[in-house]
Amino acid sequence: MKKCPECGTYVPDDNRFCTSCGASLADAQSVMDEVKEEVAGTSEEESQEAEESTEEAVSEATEEAEPVADETPAAEEENKEEEPLAASFAPVPPQTDIVPAVVPATDYSGSSSYSEQTSSTESSSIPGSKSGIEERSIVVCILLSIVTCGIYSYYWVYKLNEEINQLSGEQGTSGGMVILFDIITCGIYSWYWMYRMGERVDIMKRDPNGSSNIIYLVLGIFDLGIVSLCLMQDSVNKQIKTA
Repeated sequence: MKKCPECGTYVPDDNRFCTSCGASLADAQSVMDEVKEEVAGTSEEESQEAEESTEEAVSEATEEAEPVADETPAAEEENKEEEPLAASFAPVPPQTDIVPAVVPATDYSGSSSYSEQTSSTESSSIPGSKSGIEERSIVVCILLSIVTCGIYSYYWVYKLNEEINQLSGEQGTSGGMVILFDIITCGIYSWYWMYRMGERVDIMKRDPNGSSNIIYLVLGIFDLGIVSLCLMQDSVNKQIKTA
């Protein structure tokens, strides 16, 4: 479509005159051709200028990159020269001598003594050992029983019960329970206790055919229990002396 230069009406390209005002369109055609030629020339010049500017930018970037590449080896060489200097001034850690640990030699010369100590320890812990039992004076025990009106005799019974049980290896009634039963039964339980102690005294003396139980029982029935206590204490003292 062509535009009329006079009235601005658009008309087909084949028309030589404007359909609105009748003006000639030959001049308008020539003007349009000139405008097109100018536009085409301008675009070609701009494209050439753009290409030239692009080439110049690329060349400048290449020129700037080359010195950097040239300077890199020099910088590396300087760093290599500085590293030995820094290493020479670096502090040297103190050296410590490693002393090997000395393992003491095992002395096997005392093996026999160790076995003896072990056996003695085991023997003191098994039933029938004499550890912790001391010899007791019979005369002193009688005098203390008389002076204390029989109170010490209870303590004497308690100790004899524990010691005879330990020496015979028998686990019988505890001393405290023996005293309690004797008080509750008004002394009747003491007869049974003397009979059992007689059996354990025979075991302690390793006399299976002994009659200590009968002797202690008869003495107790005839109100001579203190004599039974004396006989028990004598057997305990003899057993300690034979240790």
